[in-house]
Amino acid sequence: MFKKIIIWGHKYHSHTHSYIHGGYYRAFKYLGYDVLWLDNSDNIDDYNFENCLFITEGNVEKNIPIFKNSKYLVAYADRQNKILSRYNHNNLITLSSRQFDENENHVSEDPSTFKLDSFSYLRNNNNTKIKPEVRWYKNSKYTLFQPWATDLLPPEVIKIEKTNKNNSNKIYHIGTIHSNYDDYFTGYIDSIKKNKKKFVSKTSSKHSRFKKYIDSFFFRNIDMFRYIKKDIDRNISLIQKSYVNAALQPNIQIDGKKKGYIPCRVFKNLSYGRLCGTNSKYVNSLFYDNLPFSESTSELFYNIEKSEKNIKFDTIEFLYNFIKEKHTYVNRAKNIIKAFSA
Repeated sequence: MFKKIIIWGHKYHSHTHSYIHGGYYRAFKYLGYDVLWLDNSDNIDDYNFENCLFITEGNVEKNIPIFKNSKYLVAYADRQNKILSRYNHNNLITLSSRQFDENENHVSEDPSTFKLDSFSYLRNNNNTKIKPEVRWYKNSKYTLFQPWATDLLPPEVIKIEKTNKNNSNKIYHIGTIHSNYDDYFTGYIDSIKKNKKKFVSKTSSKHSRFKKYIDSFFFRNIDMFRYIKKDIDRNISLIQKSYVNAALQPNIQIDGKKKGYIPCRVFKNLSYGRLCGTNSKYVNSLFYDNLPFSESTSELFYNIEKSEKNIKFDTIEFLYNFIKEKHTYVNRAKNIIKAFSA
């Protein structure tokens, strides 16, 4: 359908959203597409962007080239700044990683929404049943609602080992810890300290150790597919030797304005072959209550510890197949293609 897939902005390690783009990059390459990863700093004079699919995010699409016969998927578009007005309405789909709209309505219950798969929904923004004053992204034809996923491809997903005996004294956290997460990490870290374990955060929010890689020459002269997998392999190693693993979320993502948000970390940790705890009832329900769960993060530490020791083979099989078959970026990429065929 598309001549090329263009990932625009947030090159790898430059921003937390860059790992979402990395997931799409690997998935579309795996599906056999010609994929380019560019940003505002690249010289694009020699590129032909006719009949392409562009995937970008609202904070980095400033200089994205607009072609009347290409399509655009924009995540986190800022409606107040009206950045979407320059796109052709019929060529644009906005993307939400939640399954609730801005009025906290579950989109699957919306009469203007239809299902792409069990976890991906496409909402017609111009359906007359939606009141104009509450319509989601008026400038786009549809909004695609689907969660993030693991950055592993289906054949790479690792099954949890029932006999896993981890004697590490370290708990590794991969990802950015934002200031509004402090209260949610406090109870978790207190329990870690009480049990004489160490909390180790792999990355900082500034990704300072990767700055030297963030330029166009790096991305043009390296096999990005292989590079990203090597980086993922390092993360897998840390998760597998971490004493326990969790994907903690602040209240704004559990009961607040970003209600129903599912972090990619939960998909990743499970696909890396380890159980992952959550303090979100919504996340746990997505996994049919098969995850260690507590709204108290201090209690969650003990629930994860207990669950790892007592996990059943049926649970292992379910989580392995659930991630492999339903929650890779290959699934998400196929739904994006379906959305633009609607």
